[in-house]
Amino acid sequence: VGADACLMAMIEVAAELASSTQFFVASQDLEPGDGWPYDQLLTEWNKRNKPTPKDVGKILTDLYVKSYWYQDEISFASYDLSKYAKFAEKTKTLFSKLGGCTAADWEKAYKEVKNYPTYTHSSYVDMEYAFRGMRSMMCANYGQGIQTAWSEVTTALHMMVSHKFSTPSHANSPAT
Repeated sequence: VGADACLMAMIEVAAELASSTQFFVASQDLEPGDGWPYDQLLTEWNKRNKPTPKDVGKILTDLYVKSYWYQDEISFASYDLSKYAKFAEKTKTLFSKLGGCTAADWEKAYKEVKNYPTYTHSSYVDMEYAFRGMRSMMCANYGQGIQTAWSEVTTALHMMVSHKFSTPSHANSPAT
């Protein structure tokens, strides 16, 4: 499934699609008004002998980037949603371990996340940036269990991203 629309590479969209498709391609940011380079996508697709959905996601990501090389803020990625369930499981585990955190801990995390680059709106932050902000919390039950949970959720997130590109303005955006 592909989303030729702005701000669609969000975890909420991935969660809704995970039971319906294996691969999802989209941008976390605003897309240029011309949208995807469909003519180039179909040409490249037809050159391949039975490309897999993963191959098509890579082709589209590469062509999208090539088409909009002159833009300052481009992010685009292909996600393997067969890995979403593992990510959701690891996220649930992490949040269960963060149950002992105080309101002050969460405020500290929120302030940390606000320092990271956003996509169009201040609440549109890359998922890994959000987890990094939570990692900055020094709550009462902080220990090896939480360290392991953070590591596992980050690994699961990275496993979902099969191909990605970001311009320098989002170069450190891990999930795209």
